[in-house]
Amino acid sequence: VVKYNEKKYFLPTFSKIKITETEDVGNDEFERNFKYIQEVPNGVPSTIKDWSLDFQKVFGNNATLAMGFAFASLMRDYIFNRYDCFPLLNLFGPAGSGKTFMARAITCLYGIPQRPIHAVSGTISSFFRKVAQARNANSWYDEYSEKVPDPKLEGFKNFFDGFGRSLSKLSKDNKTQNTPVHSSVIISGQVLPNRDPALLERCVTLYFTEKKVTKAQTQRADKFTDAGKKGFYSQIAAQIHALRPHIIDTFDEMVETTSDHLIGMFNNFNKPSTRVLNNFS
Repeated sequence: VVKYNEKKYFLPTFSKIKITETEDVGNDEFERNFKYIQEVPNGVPSTIKDWSLDFQKVFGNNATLAMGFAFASLMRDYIFNRYDCFPLLNLFGPAGSGKTFMARAITCLYGIPQRPIHAVSGTISSFFRKVAQARNANSWYDEYSEKVPDPKLEGFKNFFDGFGRSLSKLSKDNKTQNTPVHSSVIISGQVLPNRDPALLERCVTLYFTEKKVTKAQTQRADKFTDAGKKGFYSQIAAQIHALRPHIIDTFDEMVETTSDHLIGMFNNFNKPSTRVLNNFS
């Protein structure tokens, strides 16, 4: 029971009232892992700056855009309402190149890292329900390939525009029930989602390549990952939320500045589409 603003709230997920030795509590896994852990041991990054520096050391050139996406995801409701869309993060590369590692590190901002949905074999209901579970969080879909069925392919495109799944209700008034899209989306896999160019244009795509790592780099990555698995980075998300008013006040100005900078990196012959530039901005 949590008391807030003179009201008391019962959180069944964290209650032991209904739990018995034989009861299956797996249905509450998402809620149990989605939590804020305030106490952080010494040696674990406890500020946005320290966490960002460690993230950059672990993931190299892809880190900056990945952090931008992670921080923007915490403001998804504002950004979507402002621009009527929110890009997907596409992590693409061969096995063992760090895609899954990065996706899991981003989900650590919300407590204990969540399990991904298998992009091919996951059920249609779980595919669409995932993006409705929490606001301003991440929904991760792993093992993207050419075997992704068409309904899911269309679903990925619709997530960009904030459209979930529509189901007809058993009623006489022909009403439908929509599954909302409340969280951002991460796709990871060894296949570039270019079967439908419209999906690729809705993504911020990061390319991963196989590389040799030193023992020191491996130890740094393991240390960073272990702290995330225990939920210690949830306080980084809380610190970003505390900056929400400032971010909203300056967001439009920074997007315009960033867009001008990106446009300046290209000439007229190889400039990406407006949608891609907007996504990266």
